[in-house]
Amino acid sequence: TDNNQGVGGFVLPEAAYNFEDREDEVYFNDSLVMSPKLINQFRILVGRQHTPTTSLSRDPSIVVPGSFVGGGAQADRLQTETHTSLNEIVSWSHGKHDIRAGINVPDISRRGLVDLTNTGGTYSFSTLQDYQLRRPYALVQQQGDGKVIFLETVLGAFFQEEYRLRPNLTISAGVRYDWQNYLHDNNNIAPRVSFAYAPAKNRKTIVRGGAGFFYDRTGPGPVFDLERYNGSRLRQIVLTTPTYPALFDAAMLAAQPISLTRLDPTIKMPYTAQFSMGVERQLYKGTTLSATYWATRGVGLFRSRDINAPPPPNYQVRPIPGIG
Repeated sequence: TDNNQGVGGFVLPEAAYNFEDREDEVYFNDSLVMSPKLINQFRILVGRQHTPTTSLSRDPSIVVPGSFVGGGAQADRLQTETHTSLNEIVSWSHGKHDIRAGINVPDISRRGLVDLTNTGGTYSFSTLQDYQLRRPYALVQQQGDGKVIFLETVLGAFFQEEYRLRPNLTISAGVRYDWQNYLHDNNNIAPRVSFAYAPAKNRKTIVRGGAGFFYDRTGPGPVFDLERYNGSRLRQIVLTTPTYPALFDAAMLAAQPISLTRLDPTIKMPYTAQFSMGVERQLYKGTTLSATYWATRGVGLFRSRDINAPPPPNYQVRPIPGIG
């Protein structure tokens, strides 16, 4: 539990919020030696998370850049999660071969969000004098149903083999498959390979290297945005030069363009390609010196863009005027 968060600098104590995060988990592990060469490992976890954020004040937020941020924090929200994860791994050793295969379920969860942030609105003033004259240049306010519930499923499976080609040389190769329910992309196969080589007879020096592909996951944040800002559930209203305090009527609010969050229909799960090469040297019995080089390149990484932003040269008119 963290109380009176977000204050300091230009942020006044009245604009603080309280934060709490509670997670309860129960898990079960089982390791079964089926034979001297065959081991089965199973793990399952079930948990529940409850994370409320509460503003100290319900008043609208007041922002005067370079002077103060006051009023309410407008940070009220409740995020919940009931989740399950499990692993099932089989390991088999035979001669120079060590083989592992398994199913990995990082997350099967029911996620909930009650978003009441900025329902009281945020007024922005250019200067302290404008604040004293009650002349804001913008009001941003959120209205509508902020309750969202969705199911998230992330699945994976892998196979790998480690082969002792020589007493001083081991190579390993494997492949992993990843799947996520909100991205309809079903060919996420990630190969990986590595080696370890000890050139000297005393094996105090080891050269290691490897390369592989690793797929990413969205996490719940973008999915919450897709569900909240779908054009009907929540409306984010932006008014320029509003009255202070603002006086709304239904016709004026209905005329404001809505903001939407949508998923690119061509989106695919992004991945990183990683390569590493290193040398380890045992100096003494308990001391090892190592130097390693890593290279990582991301492909198709997640990003969020305003595709309806006003274009140059005047940056005044949106390509689709009816959308924010």
